Amino acid sequence: MDLVEAGEAAGPVDAGPSRIVVVLDFDGVLHSYTSGWTGPEPCDAPEPGARQFVEWLLGQGVEAVVVSARAGTEAGAAAIRGWLAEHGFPPLRVTSRKVPAAAYVDDRAVPYGDGRWDACRAGVARLVARP
Repeated sequence: MDLVEAGEAAGPVDAGPSRIVVVLDFDGVLHSYTSGWTGPEPCDAPEPGARQFVEWLLGQGVEAVVVSARAGTEAGAAAIRGWLAEHGFPPLRVTSRKVPAAAYVDDRAVPYGDGRWDACRAGVARLVARP
């Protein structure tokens, strides 16, 4: 299935029996996480454009799955689902487990795939650099 770029017209997409999944990290991707860890209840606003991105994914026939360590308990997963609803997101599957997916959207990810360990090393160095 070809995905349509945001802003382009898209008709209904038939995902067929093998649905495409895109995993979205919660903190720092959907939830802005500007306050850092304040307990299992998320307290910050959504990242700008996050809800629209999720709606675009769903409009493409993609299943969006939220993954977070917060969801390691049912209370944590319920807190995420409540936060999503409070901020106008459509109902989404929430889990603490990494599920098989076509793509993973994460603010702390370092892409690898082209066999270039030097680029991977540079990406990790940026994330672990101390001020």
